[in-house]
Amino acid sequence: MPNFQYLSKLEKYSSDVFRAFDIYLADDARFSVFFDNQSEMEMLLAKQKKNFLQTLIMDREDIEKNYLNLGKLHYDLGISYMNFIHGTQIIEKEFLLRIEEESFCQKLIHEVIEYFKLVKSYSAKGYLSRILKKDRAEFDTFKEQLKNSETYLPKSIILEKVEWLSNLMSLIEHNRSLSHTINKASKAWFQEIKEVKTQLVFLEDLDEHIQTNIDNLFYFLKHKDYQKVLSLYTTLMSTYKLMLSMSESVHIKHQNDAEDNKIQLFDDEELFNEILFKEFAFQQRDNSYTFSVIYISCDNFESIKNDYGEVNANRVLEEIASTIGTHIRTSDYGFHFEENKFAVILKNAKRYIAKKISKKIATEFNEYRFFFNNDIVHASLCGGITEQSHSYEHDTIEELITEVEQNLLRAQELGENQIYL
Repeated sequence: MPNFQYLSKLEKYSSDVFRAFDIYLADDARFSVFFDNQSEMEMLLAKQKKNFLQTLIMDREDIEKNYLNLGKLHYDLGISYMNFIHGTQIIEKEFLLRIEEESFCQKLIHEVIEYFKLVKSYSAKGYLSRILKKDRAEFDTFKEQLKNSETYLPKSIILEKVEWLSNLMSLIEHNRSLSHTINKASKAWFQEIKEVKTQLVFLEDLDEHIQTNIDNLFYFLKHKDYQKVLSLYTTLMSTYKLMLSMSESVHIKHQNDAEDNKIQLFDDEELFNEILFKEFAFQQRDNSYTFSVIYISCDNFESIKNDYGEVNANRVLEEIASTIGTHIRTSDYGFHFEENKFAVILKNAKRYIAKKISKKIATEFNEYRFFFNNDIVHASLCGGITEQSHSYEHDTIEELITEVEQNLLRAQELGENQIYL
């Protein structure tokens, strides 16, 4: 396709557009949670504006590379693709509203729409690249754990499916066509599963669903529609993990009670105190060791409980626990004690890691909507963080707990969806 001819005309509108976008970011908690203060947000926005202006005179290939890297950057920052696209659509709309007076109006509008299609598609490819890398690492870890673990299904079947998935990810990563071997291996694997777990009659439906997703995914991959590829890939992985979970193939013997890809939270405050004591004692023996503690609570829990009752309030608490369990690491400990109080002990983690994890938890939970008594109900989280290390040392556990509690209170005083450290 030819390069853009009229995009450079957008430069004269860019200041107004990005000023409007800055105001929108500051007012939207989904975005402001990622920044410590207004100046940090303005600094990133200035970089985004500079990057945008540079792309206006690039050819298509360089624009694609640019937004591929930008997608990776936003993934690393913990910003969901949905939020990234929402922001991109705001900028696109602001430009379209301002260019109606241009002499080449229709041609420019066509190029703006085409340009933002590239932005959405290749940023999605950047996100996809990072997700594929993460999934590969997870399955490599899983294969290592599998060697010394007992499983319900024969290991050969499980490893064959993991190998099939690795090959599939490789094809996606390198933009290759779906091979006959991959499809054939998938069908053979499902047949073996059904022979071992004959009671799972719904596996046929899952097989059909996965095959349809794969066919659609490679169709859009061929046409370089990475936005649809990203959506189909994440759906495929969710369905695949659900299928493995239902066939019990990923439940190794010592993890039977764990949810797939989630860390279970403990409801024992004594256990929290015991683990905290051990971490604190270890850090005092080894000054190079660092750990962090997060306290989390729901901003509007009491009003939800008063307006919609205890049963619905408990559903909010369950969703908080689920979200925390999804984002903390396997080495961490999550707790739910007291009614509206959650805690996380992050082993070998500095405050900035704790902050990044806290923001992911808060942002994902903030996007969730509850349906109580025919009402759509929104809830948000706040968090307090402290670190125990050579640089941020507390003399006693009591001092550490006091600080994290005070930081949680400060977050609550700042308003909804705040993290304080």
